[in-house]
Amino acid sequence: MLSWVRQALPTSSLAANAKPEAVWYSHNGHLLKWHYPIGLLYDMFTESSDAPTMPPADLPQLTGALPLPWPITVHLQSFPHDKLLPSPTSSTLQTLYMAQCKEAEFMRTGSTKKIMNLSKNDQSQLWQGFVEHTFEKYWRIGQPLVLGDDGFVPKHIPFRLYTRLGAVVQIPISLSELGETTTIQEAVTYIINPDRYLSGNAPVTGTSTPLDCRVLVHGILVDPATPLLWLYRHFSYPDTFLHAVLL
Repeated sequence: MLSWVRQALPTSSLAANAKPEAVWYSHNGHLLKWHYPIGLLYDMFTESSDAPTMPPADLPQLTGALPLPWPITVHLQSFPHDKLLPSPTSSTLQTLYMAQCKEAEFMRTGSTKKIMNLSKNDQSQLWQGFVEHTFEKYWRIGQPLVLGDDGFVPKHIPFRLYTRLGAVVQIPISLSELGETTTIQEAVTYIINPDRYLSGNAPVTGTSTPLDCRVLVHGILVDPATPLLWLYRHFSYPDTFLHAVLL
């Protein structure tokens, strides 16, 4: 990003002399955390009233559009150390990315074997596909992790729910307990108020009144009736987590 800033401001001595660890970003006064996916940050801080909506179908019909390009302020000094983690090196970012993939894999299967057993070449291809925005290279390694074998149902859905106030909640969503047809609305209700879903050992889907909620994923307002498993398989991020914003 810093190299792009220098190209855009070739006569700026501040840009020319800026150190990578001093660079940080904001949008309308909101600090942008570098360890959050950029699509998630966009969902958290842009106006959602014009967001496209998605019905729960394999080929969703989308209408509406969020504003692009996204205006971001690049700061080259006065790094807010009390509010942001230090800017990472490339190797630090790769280590964090692989750690996220391992965490998601443990939630899906109860083990990190699939990640740990990847060859160095496969790990490199997964990372390079992500960095280079080369979907085919990434998906060759990522697809077996997210989708698994035919008929595979994750033990838990790697799911994180965010609010625009900055809160983030991660509670294991077990489809064996809640039911494979659990919707995003039911999952959000469970995360916010698990007591609504206390029903002994019986599946809880449909046994209580779900909260009225609006959820944004990849800039799309998700239909509340969308199955969580379908949403995870089709809308998970490159770190193999499903990140969603509660409006």
